[in-house]
Amino acid sequence: MNLFGLIIQRTTSGLNDMFVSDNLKEIRNSSEIEKTTDDENKYATKLANQSEVYTVQLSTNYRVYSLVITDATDSFGRAGFYAIRLYTPKKYPLANFEVILQQINKKYIEFDSNGTPKNSQEYDNLLKYDVPLEVKQQDFLHVKSNDNTFCYYDSSNTQLSNIFNAKSTALYNKVYAFNKEKAVSDEIMKSLGLKSLQESKNNFKEVIINNNYKVLKELKVNNNPIEFNSNESDFSVIINKEDVIEYNTIDDLKFKQDTSLIINVQRKHYAPPPSRPKGQKKSGFFETYGMYFIMIIIIAMLGFGSWYFFLKDDAPVNDDNNTVNQESVTPVDTEKTIADTSKIEFIADSSIKDSIVFKTSYPKLDKYNFQFKNKKWKYKNTTIKNTANEYKDFYVNTLDEIIKSDSLDFGEDKKLEFLSKLKAISGHEIIKKEDNKNNADEISKAKGTNKNESVKNKPKEKNKKDTSKKNKKNESQQNKETISEPKENFKLKNKLSSPK
Repeated sequence: MNLFGLIIQRTTSGLNDMFVSDNLKEIRNSSEIEKTTDDENKYATKLANQSEVYTVQLSTNYRVYSLVITDATDSFGRAGFYAIRLYTPKKYPLANFEVILQQINKKYIEFDSNGTPKNSQEYDNLLKYDVPLEVKQQDFLHVKSNDNTFCYYDSSNTQLSNIFNAKSTALYNKVYAFNKEKAVSDEIMKSLGLKSLQESKNNFKEVIINNNYKVLKELKVNNNPIEFNSNESDFSVIINKEDVIEYNTIDDLKFKQDTSLIINVQRKHYAPPPSRPKGQKKSGFFETYGMYFIMIIIIAMLGFGSWYFFLKDDAPVNDDNNTVNQESVTPVDTEKTIADTSKIEFIADSSIKDSIVFKTSYPKLDKYNFQFKNKKWKYKNTTIKNTANEYKDFYVNTLDEIIKSDSLDFGEDKKLEFLSKLKAISGHEIIKKEDNKNNADEISKAKGTNKNESVKNKPKEKNKKDTSKKNKKNESQQNKETISEPKENFKLKNKLSSPK
């Protein structure tokens, strides 16, 4: 069981506190409590015609129900009032607040008539509550305006709970309920600045904010900041229909406006830091290398010639036993490569409908698409613009080729990280290109070459058979050595045995 807060005020020689409950004494002079203890002479005593007035007001932490008695007099015999204010937690609206206020008022009249000092008055037995079991919570944020509104109640059956506990009351500074049989007319109420609650109560909306990623930084309504708990994953805000919500996040400080009823606060995915100056537009290939284009062509031709004569035998082959397409070799950046220590992350390429295509923002690898299909990884260089550029099988050896061709600063740890990321996505190990298959192909080629060499070494008379046992023995011995020896020795032997 808990205790409501209670403050009783009265006009004697000014507005004075006649009673303050223990749980409010330490914060009585705080700005939040002070704003709920206004002088009621402006509205209540002028408009009520010596009848009781009920009010409700929401602060940051409290829902304050008040009963204002307007037929009281001060110490000089002048018309005055006293107010009984009941402080409850904001998210627990009370259905029977009028009964509690009237019971406190009855007990206060007894204390006052008996001359009981305010420090000796006791109301705890009327302030006990177990709210979570009695009412439905209303947990929301709001921006309170300076508007005061009014409505009327029937003295025989107030039914004020439905009005005072509506969420729309949070938008007003205070809501007054007057006895419709004794109070003044609507026109007089409005002439003093009060707005009709009946006319304005439906001009509000409740906005749900989903902060599932806990990245919401600031929240504003019509450029007015709202305090909220950044650890909450979702909460609601009560605003007028024409109000606009603005917000930003911890990873994107630019404010966004939203007028919808459900706002999903999203994270912003940062790419690794670019090697170019921040804010500079990324240049195209020809804008960057245009002046060196002719030089690059010449260097590429010289490089291709060198590769053809010196590295031809060591070039990797694809599944069709063809040398890797030369078009996949991109020009080497003439600028000095800057080492990037950022982590390698793969994300699904949203521009491609096939969800099994992934890209990485890692520098120099962002031009490749990686596709997992038929339990195998394939890759494609997206900077090559021709119809022959299709996905090729991706092996461990392929990564070494990419590192070499793109001049990547890739150590063994980065290679392991790269391969493990692909494995984690697909659940399949990245394999090396099978050496046995390559050796078998080389042996097959070697046999064909040896056969051709044998034909070349035969005499010009094609139909004549060589019956020399010595030649047969040498030929047999030569075939055995060809199969058992490594590829390099076989080629060397053929070159030595070929006619000059």
